[in-house]
Amino acid sequence: MKFYGRERETSILLRQQDIVRKGGSRFVVLTGRRRVGKTRLILEALDSSKMPFIYDFVYKSTSEERNVAIFSEVITDALHLDHPFKAESFEDALLFIFKRAEKEPIALIFDEFQNFDVVSPTMFETLQKLWDLHKNRMQLLLVVSGSVTSAIRNIFENGRAPLYARQDVLLYLPPFTPTLLKKIFRDYCPNFDGETLLGLYILTGGVAQYVETMLEAGVFTTEGMIECLFNGSNRILSEATTALAAEFKGNSAVYFDILRLIASGETKRSSLLTHFKEDISGHLYRLEHVYRLIERVEPVGQTNGQRNRIRFEITDELLNFWFTFLEPKQLYLEAGKSAQIYRSVLAAFPEWSGRSLERFYRKHFESLGCFTEVGCWWDRKGLNEIDLIAVDDLSRKIVFCEIKRNEAKIDLNLLRVKATEFVQLNPKYASYRAVYRKLSLTELGGDSELPSADSFLE
Repeated sequence: MKFYGRERETSILLRQQDIVRKGGSRFVVLTGRRRVGKTRLILEALDSSKMPFIYDFVYKSTSEERNVAIFSEVITDALHLDHPFKAESFEDALLFIFKRAEKEPIALIFDEFQNFDVVSPTMFETLQKLWDLHKNRMQLLLVVSGSVTSAIRNIFENGRAPLYARQDVLLYLPPFTPTLLKKIFRDYCPNFDGETLLGLYILTGGVAQYVETMLEAGVFTTEGMIECLFNGSNRILSEATTALAAEFKGNSAVYFDILRLIASGETKRSSLLTHFKEDISGHLYRLEHVYRLIERVEPVGQTNGQRNRIRFEITDELLNFWFTFLEPKQLYLEAGKSAQIYRSVLAAFPEWSGRSLERFYRKHFESLGCFTEVGCWWDRKGLNEIDLIAVDDLSRKIVFCEIKRNEAKIDLNLLRVKATEFVQLNPKYASYRAVYRKLSLTELGGDSELPSADSFLE
């Protein structure tokens, strides 16, 4: 698959490279979930013709000695040395590179950097010592990448960690936006329908390698995509569970229970708390802020952070699918009853995917960059609910959207009634110009366009 999007991240990396070429050193940390495209971004964004490019993958299941040997070979090849370089340790290798970078600009990339915690735990202290001693005398672009978000954050954001705050840039690489996902799909299958794009969004989570797996295999229907997930040779679902295991390590039980409950519809914070004897506030905090697997949803216009009105959603659509349909039925899958589960998923998918369609549009509106707040709203009694509200405080405009799979079932008059109720409860928006929109699967089709920022500027 060709390289898509990532203009912002590419620009940032190129800017760091230019700084190094002009005489400085830069330390960049790149993180994001597994298979989201971090390595591809580095290789595509940086210009290897401008400076030697040393790329080293840290192998978790390989000994420190072997990792050092591999790194030595990489250094020899990247710097075109006349004789093989053989380091005795990572410190020797780093010192060699740092000394070389005093004479010429060099890019050094460590992929899956968090694996040093297993391979060579002293590496973080070694790197901190050498970086502090040499950074002002060399031209080095140091990029470290890691897919275990919690581990990367602990390395660089824990005040007691050796590398705390050493980075100049911290980049989080998200999955593809809905707009970009549609563009990619159109390149492979111009005449897809909205149902299929929604299926691609749900069953890949917008993760680059999962998208590539589906599209390169020529799977262009929702039914085909679901069938592809059940194919024993497909690693998408096992990758999802592997990512969770890497994040949670040995403390997975409570986290799995919370994610399972949220996927089943227990989204209210107050309701989640009743399912546990222990206080899970810390678990919720870490799932949201450390692991980035859930996000809180609060009604637009809510003030003072009223915790009793907070709802949670799983941010990863593929994990949401897995916890809804497959995780509760692991015993059946292990017993070889995947055909029955496959049929049950096909039957339930259309109705179940309605909530994912709402999240699809919310993420799309957020990506437009022309709104100061994007969210949804419900009243205290749960009698009125608006699927999407987008607020532009600068132009004093507010957009109310009703989202349904079938456009024919959307009643804009009812939406206006609910919007009136919203404004009565939030009078600050009374002077805002209101816009009402229908959003459905129609706009997701290959021959249609998603709402653009320009469509809200008139």
